[in-house]
Amino acid sequence: SAGRPIPLRGWGRAGPAQLPLLGSLVGWPAPRGPSPFGGAMMKTLMEQDDGARRMDVISLEGREQSPANAMTTLGSTSFQEPLRRNAAETHLVHDQRTERRRTGLVPWSTERHVPDVGGVGWRTKAGHMLKNQAFYPQRPKTNLWDNPTFAGVNTWKEYHGPRLRADAAMMERLDLYDEDRDEWEARKTFVNTKRAETLDRFHSRKLERSQLSTSSSWAPPRRPRREICSKHETFDGALDEKPPRGLRKVFTESVLSKDRDAIRQIAGRIQNEETWKQVFKHMEQERRADLRADLQQRQAHTDRLMLLSGQPVKQHLPPGQAHRSLMNSSVRTDALAKPRLASIPKNICQHTDFRGLVHAEDGVALEALLPGAGLELSTEFKARASASTQPGWPPPPAA
Repeated sequence: SAGRPIPLRGWGRAGPAQLPLLGSLVGWPAPRGPSPFGGAMMKTLMEQDDGARRMDVISLEGREQSPANAMTTLGSTSFQEPLRRNAAETHLVHDQRTERRRTGLVPWSTERHVPDVGGVGWRTKAGHMLKNQAFYPQRPKTNLWDNPTFAGVNTWKEYHGPRLRADAAMMERLDLYDEDRDEWEARKTFVNTKRAETLDRFHSRKLERSQLSTSSSWAPPRRPRREICSKHETFDGALDEKPPRGLRKVFTESVLSKDRDAIRQIAGRIQNEETWKQVFKHMEQERRADLRADLQQRQAHTDRLMLLSGQPVKQHLPPGQAHRSLMNSSVRTDALAKPRLASIPKNICQHTDFRGLVHAEDGVALEALLPGAGLELSTEFKARASASTQPGWPPPPAA
């Protein structure tokens, strides 16, 4: 009744003066008359939170319907979807890329139906979005307007529906697959073409060399060394191009004799270094043999003590017999595991220490200076110099 106080938790006892406000909150019709709350006091109370602003609009001004009235009518009327839903199995999809390739476009029209899977989101009887699995998509880097669950009716009819009908996502994936396949075919064709061209070029060079080697009237033209590297753009780098008259002024008997002496000295130093390398290698091998012999002697002493103490003695190799490790490697692997022997080049004058010497580099100039004997003299002297660098003691004769 209007005269009985209503007990409310946290509000104490509310009298008749508070009934207009409470009645508006629970959906009762507000009685006419001035509000018991002052304007400044009510404004202060309403601005404390956002919810108070809506309560102010509902209870005081009466411009909107109270949420309490909406909750009381929940379930009495059901939400009617504007589009008819079909089962996902009946929403057929056809590959329209052939038609797009023929006409240049994919025809479409507004969609009048929506499938139960992949369409707009389901709603409750009151019209609220149903927060099911489709409401929380797990696709990264996808905007909400690209998700048909959150689309409206018009957006579904004009965008998401035709897109799903044409299966645009699958068309895009197939286009990317075709593009990658075409690119791979182009790369494969390019590689095969270049390989065929390379093999043809190599075969042509092989035939040309074989024909030139069998031709008796062919002589290879000698190209200047300055065309190969700019460091030969000097006087001593172009001696092969000088005429005999100029070479006689440069290659005197004294210059050639001192040039041969320089080659002999360099070859002697190299022979000494190679000899000491061989000596050090032999010392390492002897040291290893001594260590193995010492270990065998220790093992023999240990075996003697074990025999005297009555312990069983393990059988070992007899003294003097080489130990061989058990292995199951192939012959090729065993050959690769062996140390490589130190090799000396056949032409020792290719070493950088002989750069700039006449007999080591300027054989063509000697041939121009001494026709018929200069090149042979240079070749034989280099061969004797290479033979004089072989390691050993006593050293081989000098060149």
